[in-house]
Amino acid sequence: MRLRPTLLAALALLIPTTTLAKGSVEATALVYPWGPGTNLGGTVHGDHLFAALDARGAWGGAWYARVVGGADVFSSDKLDLTAAAFVGGASAWPYGATRGAPMIGYEVGLGLGVGPIKGRYRHLHGLRPASDTLAWGCETCPTGPWYEDQFRLSVRVAPRVALYADLLLEDPCRYDDSDLYAAWGLGGQVTW
Repeated sequence: MRLRPTLLAALALLIPTTTLAKGSVEATALVYPWGPGTNLGGTVHGDHLFAALDARGAWGGAWYARVVGGADVFSSDKLDLTAAAFVGGASAWPYGATRGAPMIGYEVGLGLGVGPIKGRYRHLHGLRPASDTLAWGCETCPTGPWYEDQFRLSVRVAPRVALYADLLLEDPCRYDDSDLYAAWGLGGQVTW
């Protein structure tokens, strides 16, 4: 059986043209309305595909970790448009996985860069874990959807090092405006 040239061309588009040799690691110190937190992450990417790990902890012991996979339409320093899906889990210390809950969702992002300065917007949308201890500031919330909007302004201070400021707008409680809160972050990113 012979494959048609168009089918072969379509299959070739699914295979990245470069290896996953590019990547970055980042660390962010966060300030929530109720106390400090931290976020650690790492990303590897090819021409238009990427994978990432993301872990966040907050005062009081609540934490989550996500594995993200997605695509970057433009894949450039000047303009990027991303879409991804994630799976992960969340819990609170000292319970670990015994009282943890799975979490799933998607994210979309848009970034614009001029010289060493880059602005980025990212929207995360998912199902909040089914545990009151994981409500990120809303202990009486029912389980259900949550979202986070991230606004980042970064400045490249060396060829492979950038410093950034984040503003996170989060709603852990089914879009109830009275529970919308902001977190601020400062961090650094190293690329290779």
